[in-house]
Amino acid sequence: MQTIVSTGLILLFCAATVVGQQEGNDDFYILGPDSLKQEGVPHGEVQGPFTLPSEAYEGTQHTYWIYVPAQYDPATPCCLMVFNDGHAFLKEDGSARMTNVIDNLTFRREIPVMISVYINPGRRADQPEPNASEWGDRTTNRPTEYNTLDDKYARVIVDELLPELDAKFNISKDPKDRGIGGCSSGAIAAFTVAWQRPDQFTKVLSTVGSFTNIRGGHRYPEIIRESEKKPIRVFFQDGRNDNRGQRRGGRYDETWDWFLQNVRMVEALSEKGYDVNYSWSIGRHGLKSGGVILPEMMRWLWRDQPVSVDVNDALERSFHLAAAATTNAPAGADEERVAEAPTDDESADSKAQENRSGRLYELRYYTTNPGKLPDLHARFRNHTMKLFEKHGMENIIYWTVAEGAQGEDNEVVNNTLIYIIAHQNQAAREASWQAFSNDPEWKEVAAKSEENGKILAKAPRSILMEATSFSPADFATNRDADAPARLFELRQYNDGPEGVPHTVDRFASGETELFTKHGMETISFWTASDNSAFIYLLAHKDRDAAKQSWQGFFGDFRDFMREYREAKAAAGQAPGPRGGGMEVRFLIPTDYSPRK
Repeated sequence: MQTIVSTGLILLFCAATVVGQQEGNDDFYILGPDSLKQEGVPHGEVQGPFTLPSEAYEGTQHTYWIYVPAQYDPATPCCLMVFNDGHAFLKEDGSARMTNVIDNLTFRREIPVMISVYINPGRRADQPEPNASEWGDRTTNRPTEYNTLDDKYARVIVDELLPELDAKFNISKDPKDRGIGGCSSGAIAAFTVAWQRPDQFTKVLSTVGSFTNIRGGHRYPEIIRESEKKPIRVFFQDGRNDNRGQRRGGRYDETWDWFLQNVRMVEALSEKGYDVNYSWSIGRHGLKSGGVILPEMMRWLWRDQPVSVDVNDALERSFHLAAAATTNAPAGADEERVAEAPTDDESADSKAQENRSGRLYELRYYTTNPGKLPDLHARFRNHTMKLFEKHGMENIIYWTVAEGAQGEDNEVVNNTLIYIIAHQNQAAREASWQAFSNDPEWKEVAAKSEENGKILAKAPRSILMEATSFSPADFATNRDADAPARLFELRQYNDGPEGVPHTVDRFASGETELFTKHGMETISFWTASDNSAFIYLLAHKDRDAAKQSWQGFFGDFRDFMREYREAKAAAGQAPGPRGGGMEVRFLIPTDYSPRK
């Protein structure tokens, strides 16, 4: 499919200067708002630089940085975008400012949540790092890596970089969720990676791509026509004043005509029926003219992310806020070391909502190494739960993730344990964990259970919670272990300290009654101790019953919200913000859970 995007670049000119405009003057390309930092848009974190030793190019190493967006949630697989010549796309005052583009488009749900990686060309340890003034053509391995049409650079990305990323982040394994891009030689390198490994990358972003005879890149159109079609989507950008093949002595060589060769690439891919888009400017060779349309290139490449058309889905139409700030134990920590890092908020006493039960609940997530979840179950079933009770912690409920739960993949289903325990208060919690971690019996159990390998893949995630004033008085609903197991639904609204009180007020004003009306069992309602989230637990007979109940709920919810807003307006109050990031998990009780 061929699609044409208008070259409506953001040009800055006026009638008084038209006559004096120089042909191809890149100074007329000015970055738009999508490429600039915007107030109110959550910003992520740049991690790095990291060094990646290379086996594909022996004796070299690659420097790279990782940008983790504010919306990244380790529980949900995210997309991936890799940029060659990473320093140019990462530069805060450069022509791309890619992290700003990603922040702004993610916030407005125009692209999916993605980890982005900025990788520089390979170099020997004694060679300088590429920078804005010298991208590395004369000082690094860039010409060989980027312009050669073999699979060696694809091996750097797929076999060397991806394992490093997968060890740190929950990145989707679907090649449709992975893209790679670049400028000039970095662009042809991006195309080559997808061409060589479409099983790993299917989206390509190319600005002023060097599909020329540097090392045979001009042959790509013929290669494309002669090869079986591959599942690749490409957006090309180039300028009519790019390097136009003028060689020494004024001789014209079309194989060195950057603009011509980009046009030939589009023609060849279009003839083969590829999903291709392009935009031709009057710019020269560089990132200036391409930089201004990077937001549009990203929108087009990632246009097929899932979209809800449910009129009652308010989340679909809301800004994509930052993920919840949850407490994590120190890296490598296990249950026995959690007491070293208390997770409560010192200002919790100032919370507006009364803690009805008076107890402090602790919601905990454990992620195991592959194949180790049965070992973790055995440890809890036979030892850990008893030791918790011994040291004053009440076992409330234990779950695994239901197959097909929203936003979960099989890895999460097969490797995750989630549970809730309760403490009398924060002081009791600290004392209990301290006693537990020092218990010789626990140390012996922990050591023996890991004789065949470490069980946990990362530190446990812990959220402290207090019951709201309208939460059922006793969580002990259905203590009978022989009763039929229910399907639990754990929902978390990450509305933040400003939004949580309003969300709590809305639920207290009658929203909870809609759950009961439509057959959902309300188990408990909490606020996180740091007031970052509102969390509640429902129960259903099964997944079909849950679907039917929610359909009935949304049938009444619009009327409820209208009446709620009217009541607030009559009292001279605003209903408060909605639409913080939401987490939903369907959970199945374990065989050893006290409540089912």
